[in-house]
Amino acid sequence: MKYLALLKNRILSLFQHKLFRATLWMMSGRAIGIFMQAAYFILIARFLGKENLGIFMGVSAFAVVVHPFATLGSGDILIKNVSRNKDLFNEYWGNAIVTTLLSGNVLILLSFFVAKVILPTSIPSTVIFFVLLSDILCMALSNLSGMAFLAVNYHKITAKLQVMFNFNKLLAAIALAYFKIYDIQFWGFLYCFAAGTTAIISVLYVNHMLGFPEPKLSRIKENIKHGIYFSLGISSDTINASIDKTMLASLSTLEATGLYAAAYRFIEVAYIPMLAMFGATYGKFFKEGIFGVSGTLKFAKRLIPIAFIYGIIAIIGYLLFAPFIAYLLGDKYIASVPILYWLSPMPFIIGIQWIAADTLAGAGYQNIRSILQLFTALFNLSLNYYLIPLYSWQGAAWATLISDGLKMIFLWLIVYILYKKENNKEKII
Repeated sequence: MKYLALLKNRILSLFQHKLFRATLWMMSGRAIGIFMQAAYFILIARFLGKENLGIFMGVSAFAVVVHPFATLGSGDILIKNVSRNKDLFNEYWGNAIVTTLLSGNVLILLSFFVAKVILPTSIPSTVIFFVLLSDILCMALSNLSGMAFLAVNYHKITAKLQVMFNFNKLLAAIALAYFKIYDIQFWGFLYCFAAGTTAIISVLYVNHMLGFPEPKLSRIKENIKHGIYFSLGISSDTINASIDKTMLASLSTLEATGLYAAAYRFIEVAYIPMLAMFGATYGKFFKEGIFGVSGTLKFAKRLIPIAFIYGIIAIIGYLLFAPFIAYLLGDKYIASVPILYWLSPMPFIIGIQWIAADTLAGAGYQNIRSILQLFTALFNLSLNYYLIPLYSWQGAAWATLISDGLKMIFLWLIVYILYKKENNKEKII
């Protein structure tokens, strides 16, 4: 009885911890999103078919690569400043909205013409436009709204917005099945309508709960100057995760793209619990960053065992689960099984990698982090360009594993160097 009482007290104490509760809320939103995403993807995979799925995933992967520049880092600047002084919310929220609307629209226009050049000519222009509008501007406004609530520690509401984001996508997939119009252009319209609805509701909810935007245009230039590094880093990370699918659509076949995208979607599902944890701890890294890398590294050490154990469990889970892909998506996706085997180490690599990246960002070294991420992304791009024509999806898998593995190693190497450098300065003083 004594040990049970002790265990009960520890559990109650854990639930009272702010960081744990924040992670739990984020996890709840992500967990519900897992089932919605799975249902949504199974529906479109079954009804669109391999080639149409390949078209959609290829365009979407391209949009996701440029998406971070839609906000120009204004969401991260919002969290950084408002987490320290909540009175600044209206100003930074207003500046973030203005920046996103201007940058997002310009980015859609430029991305449309680039996509027409690099993607197969068989892809309809309307599909490209709908997906770019959805995954660049609409997604940026939805994410920005979630970050606004994170800045004031309203993790519960951020989780609700995440659920709504996935729920609307699921409704779009259900509508596709209901109307029985399995045309890629019709799906593009449904996808865009769902994303636009989510964005509008999210922004209005922030205005209602936290206050209306009061932009100070004179400070936008300075915010962009600092925020561009956040956008660069996020975009570089996204390239490692998404450019393989875009290049498969361009350099290989749409069928290979569909099979690879199906396997990678299951990998992305494993990222969700980690995203919840890092979303809840993101602001904490900035607070600990007052003490430099020593402060952020001390906090990071608490997260490393969690990411390590989770990564190992994910690998084992994929090895056991992969053969069941055909039961979920249909026999035509049986070729996705070996792809999932190859990609199974990704959750482990990404988890350890993110901890090092946030350690640098929180300590004020976002510029170094972003530059390294950019170089490894370009390296990944080069590998894909060389390997995909020779080995199709296997080349894409090799390129992703090699580039992300190297990025993980170099991020931690930089953390170690900066940590030693800071300690040496303290000894001299």
